[in-house]
Amino acid sequence: MHFRPARAVTVIVILANLFVCSLVGVSLHASYAQYHDRAAITSRNTNRLVAQTIEDEIRRIDFGLRVVADEYTRQSAVGRIDPATLTDFLRRQLERLPVSGGLRIADQEGKVVFSSDKALPGGISITDRDYFVTLRDNPSHELAISRPLIGKISNQWVLIFARRLSAADGSFAGVVLAPVATEWFERKFSRLDVGPNGTVVFRGNASRDFDMLGRLPPAAPAGYMGQTKVSSQFRATITANPREGIPCAVTIESSGRFGSSGSIGTVAPWRGWCGYLASSVRWPS
Repeated sequence: MHFRPARAVTVIVILANLFVCSLVGVSLHASYAQYHDRAAITSRNTNRLVAQTIEDEIRRIDFGLRVVADEYTRQSAVGRIDPATLTDFLRRQLERLPVSGGLRIADQEGKVVFSSDKALPGGISITDRDYFVTLRDNPSHELAISRPLIGKISNQWVLIFARRLSAADGSFAGVVLAPVATEWFERKFSRLDVGPNGTVVFRGNASRDFDMLGRLPPAAPAGYMGQTKVSSQFRATITANPREGIPCAVTIESSGRFGSSGSIGTVAPWRGWCGYLASSVRWPS
């Protein structure tokens, strides 16, 4: 029997690598749980921050709309709306709402009659908009928020925030509205650190059929604005547990006043750790 050093070395290397592989397996199992938990906590905290930021902005928008509605009611009470005074009032209020692209008032027939814009195109009607119909037909409805739509003035994707205007006798007198570009959500998301492969999705909740309101990074065609295509699992989980979240480093939380759900998924650096450990294994050639 002849001793073959090369074969012996090969056997030793293989056995050593098998031992290393077993250690790699144990290490990966432990590191996966660690990175998974860390990503879940980061995702959940970031999600809450996004929800709170949006809630605060909506409160400011709603307050601005209330102030305009009160001014409209005050002028109506004296029997006459002064166009110059009301237009100037709209412009001053808009300075306090930089998130909005304008403040406008439409009459009971849906015609935009007052605006903070210096040059407003004539003949603009919003009678076909869902928020106008909702406020016209429901006197008790407060803040109405449209689905994503293309603005008739800006020609951009916007959400419309609106409140009902009432005449002295309580009848419908029109609406005051503030358009907000959906791009605003993406700018907010861009400031979040969710890692190079992280994703932030902002959708309406079940009451809005989970319409897409914003996404970072943008995606097409799956991520087009306003689309309502979501998995049955996503829909069922959000509907049943709007504040409890989905596991696997993707958390969901509803923003109650807005009726929205934020989904932040973070790809943990666990994959990079896998590659690092795998590189430690060397097989004989």
